[in-house]
Amino acid sequence: MRQRFEEYIFGLQEEIIISFERLDPNAPTFKRDSWLREQGGKGVSGVFSVPPPGDASPAPQTMLEKACVNVSVIHHILPPATIKEMRKDHPSIPYDAKTGLPFFAAGISLVVHPRNPHAPTVHANYRYFEITEEAVEGEETGKVVTWWFGGGSDLTPSYIHEEDARYFHTMLQNVCNQYGTELYPAFK
Repeated sequence: MRQRFEEYIFGLQEEIIISFERLDPNAPTFKRDSWLREQGGKGVSGVFSVPPPGDASPAPQTMLEKACVNVSVIHHILPPATIKEMRKDHPSIPYDAKTGLPFFAAGISLVVHPRNPHAPTVHANYRYFEITEEAVEGEETGKVVTWWFGGGSDLTPSYIHEEDARYFHTMLQNVCNQYGTELYPAFK
């Protein structure tokens, strides 16, 4: 699952950025910055800003004022104190006061702030989290102990337009309903 989700979010990030760049082809492009995490992991930040950082020229009229679409993939060891706290919601996680457990987390997050004050800012983040046993010799990762998906999305309007909220929730409900009509009420 971890490999599939990692590939999916990197592809989705690129798809979202390209879609915004196609909607407003005369605007500056998103600045992409790849990074590596010394303790284990990597990511790509995709940032849009008008004017771009360091540019003193007048800001062009663009659909977006600021936006970011970021992906991160990290792995490391959860300390015992963190595991103990996580067991409140996930009692199946094994606990040893002296031993941590490997974890993997991958997520995509975005914030989009349109230039038009009548268009709401949108925020979303979705992630996959996995805890494993220690890997045995010859294996890249240990046996999966537990995993889950998390995240959410919201609109932040400057001016409230009820039709925006209805549309936003209708789209979320349509996606949820593909997997069961009980999901949208539970997630809302």
